[in-house]
Amino acid sequence: LTEALHPKGSGEEDKHIVIGAYGSGAKPKFSAKNIGIPWTFTDGSTRYASDALYLENQEYIEIRDLEISNKPEGYTGQESSTQAAMRKDRRGIHIVGGNNTTQTELNGFWLHDLYIHDVVGEANGVSGTGWDPSKRTAGILFEIIVKGSNGLPVVANPVDVTGYQPTWFADVTIEQNVLIDNSFGGIIVKQLEAWGARQDTGSAPSYDYAGWYPNKRFTIQDNYLDHDGSEYAADTI
Repeated sequence: LTEALHPKGSGEEDKHIVIGAYGSGAKPKFSAKNIGIPWTFTDGSTRYASDALYLENQEYIEIRDLEISNKPEGYTGQESSTQAAMRKDRRGIHIVGGNNTTQTELNGFWLHDLYIHDVVGEANGVSGTGWDPSKRTAGILFEIIVKGSNGLPVVANPVDVTGYQPTWFADVTIEQNVLIDNSFGGIIVKQLEAWGARQDTGSAPSYDYAGWYPNKRFTIQDNYLDHDGSEYAADTI
């Protein structure tokens, strides 16, 4: 791939759009190692965004029976300065929502029977970069974003959501997949801090729920995740 596979449109509740193999034989292979779109990180450095499969503000999608990787030539996953320099803003499957002016629930995703491996992403932790910029590289990433004029996600701590209404995912099933050596994580689900942080104004159960719009009804089951072959991979889920 020289650019992410980005099919357009949405399915319906009883008529999902299917992205996957047909017929017999090996899983179709998607490699995003040659994709790199420059953008500016919070510290002023230039990063390079790279996705194999990208969806935006779409719903009722089934993704199945694919092999996806995103690894540069010569990468071994063993810690060294040379290896560290190869890490970029990479993902395998990147599903996003955002920039909506009315409250929006994105429904109905089924990801199954996928083999996602060697996605060489960055290790940005919450303590080092803040909630919104952290943990944005993975084998599978669901996230809510705000896009800038360049068409890329605004990465700030925190992201300014002025002018936009909350967006969230619902009814997502991720099952029967194999995810190997993906960094930062294997499967990551993110909501923007502005809508994802529930404020604790006292002892339970007297929490302040105002402004809280979490993702809903995620089922992650019967997957195999293993990061043993990469010294840069962190969370599996």
